[in-house]
Formats: sequence, C-alpha cells, structure tokens
Amino acid sequence: MNTYYYNTTVRIQGSWTQGSVASDPDTVTFKITDPDNVTTTYVYGTNDELIKVSTGIYRVDINLNKEGIWYYRWEGTGSVQSSFENILEVLRSSFIS
Repeated sequence: MNTYYYNTTVRIQGSWTQGSVASDPDTVTFKITDPDNVTTTYVYGTNDELIKVSTGIYRVDINLNKEGIWYYRWEGTGSVQSSFENILEVLRSSFIS
C-alpha cells in the first residue's frame, strides 16, 4: 500500500511483458475504486486519460480527491493476459485543516 495526501495527483503505471520482452495486450483496462466505493473504468483507445507510454507500458493520472482507501486494478487481455492490483491510502494533511 502506498500513502498519499489528499488532493494529490498520482501517475499510476502498468506494464506487460511476454517472457522478458515488453508486449502489448490486445486490450488494456484500468479500474479505480474511491473510498465511496465508486469505480471508474478506463480502456485504452476509448479514454484520453489512459495513455500508452511505449510498448507494454501504460499510465493514467488520478487526482486523489477523497480521504480513505482507494483500490486499483490493471487488466490486459488477448495476446498478453495478466492483471495486477494495488491499494492507495489517502490522508488529510496535518498542516491544513
């Protein structure tokens, strides 16, 4: 789990390989669930926010605008099938009330 402060924009990157070679899945999907249990889904090629950096590497910038636990998941389908997940914790600044 990574910890951030409220109202921080983070760049979340996903990468795929076949063997040790960077490879693109046929479809790349990124899902993020905020502390209110609202899930937003991004699919490469249909959302401008999900960007291909290079072969097998994708990124999305997310503004963490709610305190609490966020969950995210990358999914690759087709020629390179794999998924991975992580958790973000968002804290309110102790310097700003």
